[in-house]
Amino acid sequence: MREIKFKVIDEQGLLIGYEFWDVNFGWHHTLASDDLMEDGTPPIHNGTIPDGIDRYIRLEFTGLKDKNGVEIYEGDVVNILVDEDSRLPKTPVEIFWWYGQFVFKASNNQPYDYINFGWWIRSNDFKNSLHQIEIIGNIHEEEK
Repeated sequence: MREIKFKVIDEQGLLIGYEFWDVNFGWHHTLASDDLMEDGTPPIHNGTIPDGIDRYIRLEFTGLKDKNGVEIYEGDVVNILVDEDSRLPKTPVEIFWWYGQFVFKASNNQPYDYINFGWWIRSNDFKNSLHQIEIIGNIHEEEK
């Protein structure tokens, strides 16, 4: 079972913190502004991130990491290294939530041609697929 966790950002794409679910204790959160504890981990607070809940955007964790070990969240834009004959896009794709699953668009010219992201990663046709994926941004980040 994957970890239930959300990255929380503001309207400009700046990290506010993380919210996560613990089956024994309920919702907890960490804040990006917290000083780290002596062991290098952020302190954990009870409940969800307080104040201004409408100002924040919550992006769900897919349960997967890219080739660099970076957690992949809803809204992330990734590059996928593919073979020439693949039906997968040759351009960066957005990971998004659609009908109860994380998906990405399989091609730029086919409406509703979505591929279940988790299935694609785990399928036998794409062994070591996570080594082919790299996060290059998020749709909520301001362009620099």
